[in-house]
Amino acid sequence: MLDPNLVSRALAGPGMDATSAAVDDTLRLAQGGELRAAAERAALLIEDGATDARLVAAFLLGVFAERGPSALPEILAITRLSLAEGFRALRPEQRKARVADSAFTLLFRGIRASIDFHEAKRDATWKTWAATIPRDLPARTAAEAEAALGALTAAIESSLCVRELAALRARTESVFQRMPPPPPAPPPAPAEPLPEAPSLAPIEEEAAAPPEAEEPLAPESLYDSEKPVPSAPPVRTIEVSAALEQFIRKLEAFELLVQRGEMGKAAIVAQDVRRVVERFDPRLYLPALLAPHFRLLSSHIGDIAPHWEAEGGPAWQALEQLYQVDLDAFVGT
Repeated sequence: MLDPNLVSRALAGPGMDATSAAVDDTLRLAQGGELRAAAERAALLIEDGATDARLVAAFLLGVFAERGPSALPEILAITRLSLAEGFRALRPEQRKARVADSAFTLLFRGIRASIDFHEAKRDATWKTWAATIPRDLPARTAAEAEAALGALTAAIESSLCVRELAALRARTESVFQRMPPPPPAPPPAPAEPLPEAPSLAPIEEEAAAPPEAEEPLAPESLYDSEKPVPSAPPVRTIEVSAALEQFIRKLEAFELLVQRGEMGKAAIVAQDVRRVVERFDPRLYLPALLAPHFRLLSSHIGDIAPHWEAEGGPAWQALEQLYQVDLDAFVGT
């Protein structure tokens, strides 16, 4: 079982960077939906002393995949620790706050996506969650979320993951409300059977209660089962360029100004955002995302360029239409 205390011990040390290759390998596993494999990979690196925020987030996402909502208080406690006492040891040192903000944003978003996925399916995982959630979990989760929020706002200015944490907290609260509480522990058996004793009536009523509590988890009707079930969205990470970070700050500034009622200033920001959107150049805002594409294109341009001459022809148009409506089918063709 993945032990969150592994992160606590690492953050108690001086802190250590992980290699870019190691971080990339871990994130690649997480993005591919292999959350436990990513967490195990991160665990090995953290055990060796690595304290990269992205590894911590990937590890905690695996903890949730392994244990479900019952692990939320520990996950949030480690998040708070990473951004409070452990922030000194958190890595990478350069742009630490922004990297941590992005990492924990993806953690909270990934947990919420997992909850949405299993709730929609009402699968065995969902039923296991419902059967194992302790009665005090909602209160403990809310308390740890509040503590994590305090650490976030203190460590990271204009944090994006504050919003994701609030969304996760609201989501878990709604889930806890819909999940039936686990049945109470059965009363101890009497020393001697007393079939006629009137005191047994409440015990019989309690014994009948669990089936009623589990009714929401009964198999869905045929009609409901035919509804499409959403797949769990992959968790992706990209490097935030200086231009994109500045654009994000402008969006945050607009939101803050509107909340303050400073509409004159908000109008200036809104006009600038509109201009950026109209002239949006992904090469400027997402260079790390596009660089592999252009490297691959340049190395194979001799083989690709002749096919552009077929643009507009019937075969090209048919493939292009398939590409636009079903990318998976297009790639598999």
